[in-house]
Amino acid sequence: MKTWDILIFCLNIVVTIVSIVGAVKSIRYFKKSKHITVYAQTNQSYNELEELLRKLPEALAAASRTGKGYSPENAVQEIGTSMSNHYNTIMKTIPTDYSDEFRALQKTNTCDVEQYISSLIDGTAIIESDERKMLGRDSFDKCQERLRAMQEYLKKKISEEEEKLK
Repeated sequence: MKTWDILIFCLNIVVTIVSIVGAVKSIRYFKKSKHITVYAQTNQSYNELEELLRKLPEALAAASRTGKGYSPENAVQEIGTSMSNHYNTIMKTIPTDYSDEFRALQKTNTCDVEQYISSLIDGTAIIESDERKMLGRDSFDKCQERLRAMQEYLKKKISEEEEKLK
């Protein structure tokens, strides 16, 4: 009976060690997969933000363009709607770890990106100067500055996540 007890005891020790090793590997895998998810979400947000930055000058050009049958308001509204879709995608995909800081970056005393995009859609961003329609340059520049600050923030977070994955 004594040899059976010793054999079962040794078997229990081996099974316990295998379980501990498996649990440690599982925890490592979980942490790495979490970092991969955060990296992918941040990268997707960054790509959408780049699209926003590409669309912004298009809105500036569309607002000042003239021509027979051309409506700057409609063109800017279309671009604003597209920008709103990109912005909504960013806000959905931004990792929760970064969302508070990211939201603070987009809303400052000088410019609120979400409100600016809304003003493109509803046409209030277009002003008339010397009988010419155009986007207000000051608000445009402030919005572009905010978007670039948001881009730099995401770029920094992406590089931090890359370091964690190495």
